[in-house]
Amino acid sequence: MAEATALCLKLRIPFVLYRVPGENCIFFSNPGISNKSIRGIDFRISMWNEPYCDSVVIKDELDETETLSELKTHKPDKEENTLIFPWPISTNRLQYEGQLRKVISHLKKRGGKTVISRVVAKPWSHYPEKWAETANDVFNSYPDAMCCLYYTPTTGAWLCASPELLMDADIKGRTLHTIALAGTRKIQTGNSAEWPDKDVEEHNIVKAYIADSLESLGSKVTISKTETCRAGKVEHLLTKISANMPEGLTVEKFLDTVNPTPAICGYPTDTALNEINDTEVHSRYCYGGYISVETQSRVTAFVNLRCVHFNEERMALYAGSGVMPESTPEGEWEETGAKLSTIGDKIMRKQTEA
Repeated sequence: MAEATALCLKLRIPFVLYRVPGENCIFFSNPGISNKSIRGIDFRISMWNEPYCDSVVIKDELDETETLSELKTHKPDKEENTLIFPWPISTNRLQYEGQLRKVISHLKKRGGKTVISRVVAKPWSHYPEKWAETANDVFNSYPDAMCCLYYTPTTGAWLCASPELLMDADIKGRTLHTIALAGTRKIQTGNSAEWPDKDVEEHNIVKAYIADSLESLGSKVTISKTETCRAGKVEHLLTKISANMPEGLTVEKFLDTVNPTPAICGYPTDTALNEINDTEVHSRYCYGGYISVETQSRVTAFVNLRCVHFNEERMALYAGSGVMPESTPEGEWEETGAKLSTIGDKIMRKQTEA
C-alpha cells in the first residue's frame, strides 16, 4: 500500500488510502484505465461548505497490486493538473488575536458561537515517499480516528486523522448514528475534573443543533449521556446520537441539512459563516468539509479535521476552535496549537529523520 500510495502521489493519480475506526486499511486508485469496480466503494470528498452534489468522488478502480502493475508499465497519457495548492503563509498570532477580540465582542452582543481556524504553513521537500511513511505513523497512532491520505486534481493531496463522526448510516436497516463533538481542553488527570461552563455551553449548542436537524427531517432521536473522549493531546466532550431514517430521508438530505455543524462552523449558521468569511484570510479548501466511505448498504462520513494539505514543496496544517462570548484570544491560540500537534508532531518527526 505504501509503494502504491507513493507512486500515485508522484504521478498525480487520484487515489485514497483510508481506515475507518475498527476496520482494516483500504487502498484504491482511479486512473481511468480499467473501468471496473473491485469492492463497490466510493470515497467522497466534500470541500468546505459545499453541497453533497458538488463532492469529488474516487471510485475503487484498482487495488494496490493492480495499481503498481498498471502504472509501472503503462505511463498515463498525461499527468493530472492540480487545481489548488497549500496555503503559503502561516496565521500571524497578533493578527489572529486581534481578529478574535473583534469576534468575541460580536458574540457578547448576539450570543452563539463562531469557529475560527488558523494555518501553519511550512516548506516540505521529502515527497512522496515520506508522506506514505508519515501516513503509516498517523494511522498507527490514532486507532480511534478516521485516517486517510488522498489526492485528486480538484482537492490536491491531504492527510487527515479525524475524531469527529458526522454520520454512520445503515441504509438497509434505516438507522443513523452521529455524534456531537465540541468543547476542548488539555488532557486532565482522570475524568473527574469538571468542564468549564464555556465548553459545556459550546457542546450543548452542537448537540441541540444536530438533534433538532434530525427531528426536522422526521427522525425519532435518542441522545446518550455526554462523556469525555481523548483525541491526540486534547480531550473533548462527546455525545452519541442515534435516529431512524424515515421514508424520504436520504443520506444526501441529511448531510446537506446538518453540514456544516456548529462544531466546525458556529451558530447561528448563516451569521457564523459571514463572520468566518469576514475574519479568515486563508481558504479552508477541504478543512471543515467531510469525507465519506459509501457502499450500497452503508455510508460513513467524518468531518475533515486534524488535517494537512501538501504538495512537492510545502504543506499547510489546519486547526480551528469554537469561539464563545467567554473565550479569550490567548486560550483559543493555545487550543488550536494543541490540535495542530495531532498530525504536526508526526510530520515534524519525519522531517527530522529525513
